[in-house]
Amino acid sequence: MANPEFENIARSDGQRALKNVPNLDNLHDKRILVIGATGLVGSVLTYALAQIGHGATVVAVARDREELARRFDGVENVENKWLDVTNSVATLPALDDIDVIVDCASITGAAVEDDPTSVMKTEFNGIDSVLSDIARFLKKEPVKPMVLYVSSASVYGSMEAGRRPQETETGMALLDDLQATAKRAAEALCLAYVRQYGLDVRVARLSRVYGPEFLSDDQREAAGMLQCAAGEGVLGSWSMSGGRRTARTYVSDAVAGLLTVLTSGAAGEIYNVCDADACVTSSEFLSAISSQAGIDLPTVGECEGSDAEPDALDSSKLEALGWKPAVGVEKGVALSVAALRNLH
Repeated sequence: MANPEFENIARSDGQRALKNVPNLDNLHDKRILVIGATGLVGSVLTYALAQIGHGATVVAVARDREELARRFDGVENVENKWLDVTNSVATLPALDDIDVIVDCASITGAAVEDDPTSVMKTEFNGIDSVLSDIARFLKKEPVKPMVLYVSSASVYGSMEAGRRPQETETGMALLDDLQATAKRAAEALCLAYVRQYGLDVRVARLSRVYGPEFLSDDQREAAGMLQCAAGEGVLGSWSMSGGRRTARTYVSDAVAGLLTVLTSGAAGEIYNVCDADACVTSSEFLSAISSQAGIDLPTVGECEGSDAEPDALDSSKLEALGWKPAVGVEKGVALSVAALRNLH
């Protein structure tokens, strides 16, 4: 059975996300395949979809069989499927039984540095496997599933400080950032399938998502800080965002954004998902965590630039569909710390 403490946390964030989604009836009676379901975003998305009701059901797909069971075994309206979509012989569930596919698989642990080829394969081969299966399916059936590819703000590369890029803009590609390069390539592949086969593929770019449902090997800045607050991580310093104020989006708001793209977005379109009002430096974020946890954590030494314009994505295109972030940093940190204390 699923870990009851984790289920309560993810279910609550799923409910919070559903309150912020327009046109949810467009997902009624839909069977939705979530690839990468055990990750931070995938977990909350799966629990949100499972609570829509009105005949909506979820197939949760992941490569880690034990984590899949820990997060979803016995959860109502969720079916587990252990699968590595990057494996050339992997078989997706029958597409005639799937209405929507969300690919939010991504590598966030030590493999980003230790196994860079897997990073590239997970991002590119994974979505190619999904889309090529749909293209083959179209030869037999005219009905095709809607696909949402979950990308990242990292695709913008190096942007001018304070600039809020829209979906049509790109910055200087950072070739040593394999994940960003792979996501750019995967996005281009998605749009190629739209053009060549007329598939309904949409792309969402997430910006610095955090929350308590992260995996234990998640090495991103927010996860490390929150692990320390829960008494699980190793104390250290973080400087990934330096002294810049960067937008941080709580997981329920990010999931609400993804659901809005599904219910109200359009094929072939890209949408930024970012809480632009929740911009803080690493030190400010850590201070908020320390305050909520009631413990002293090491202060991050700020770099020059903390007074510069904050870094955030322009999410006006998604907001025009009815999405609006509802949590913010103070509440998001409070929810995360409280949840992790219960979990550990």
